[in-house]
Amino acid sequence: MSLSNLLEEAIGAHLLRSGEWAKPVALYLALLKTDPGETGVLDEVTGGGYARLASGPDDALWSLPVEGNKQFANAVDFTFAAPTADWGRVSHFALMDALSGGTMLAYAPLTVPREIYGNDPAPLFVAGDLKLTFAGHLTDVLAENIGTHLLRSGSWEKPTTLTVGLVTDTDAEVVGGGYGRLAVGPSDVAWTGPTEGDGQHANATTLAWASPSADWGTVATVTLWDAATDGQILVAIPLAVPRSIVAGALAPNFQAGGISLAFD
Repeated sequence: MSLSNLLEEAIGAHLLRSGEWAKPVALYLALLKTDPGETGVLDEVTGGGYARLASGPDDALWSLPVEGNKQFANAVDFTFAAPTADWGRVSHFALMDALSGGTMLAYAPLTVPREIYGNDPAPLFVAGDLKLTFAGHLTDVLAENIGTHLLRSGSWEKPTTLTVGLVTDTDAEVVGGGYGRLAVGPSDVAWTGPTEGDGQHANATTLAWASPSADWGTVATVTLWDAATDGQILVAIPLAVPRSIVAGALAPNFQAGGISLAFD
């Protein structure tokens, strides 16, 4: 299941920038005849007894990820009304925020498009058929926060502090030698929003640490935290080439755009 452009922007604004993503009040499953794309151009089934299906937010309807797979799935069968007339060829489904009209939040193709006729039994998605997986560099903690806010009963509180840190190839954060995490918002000044629907958020200014006064080791991962010290890692992005940072080296830095993040 892919996120719409609007949902990606809402998540990014809530995490990185000044905006807040209001928890959906209601969710509905819709059946579509064509690919809506991330902009949500809908060719939805109409007539013949068709109606969108209420689908949360509800803990009873959506399961949590297991074993760090960052995947939410329908916990019960989702069954539409039996068609009273032909619905046509259904190729995609979408998650909407209203019984009619509204905004598309996520969508996905059917594994096999299906022609639905007026004398067919009620179309259904059995438990586990609908899966929303958060890809990219999100940690389990952040994926669970986002998915719970969207699909289940809990809410994801907007972070009040964000910092960027460095982790070595031994999976330990750098310590000593003048190292400290860098404050990065949430702020519209610190992070850009997506452009042209690409879903990418990036650092808007150069992020530079102090020149190390002792060896920092081999830095392999840049991390986004929810606190200046301790806290939880929300994002972990491995460097393409790990870098050995020694005492007296030039200040490690990421130029504007050097840290890029998507939620789909």
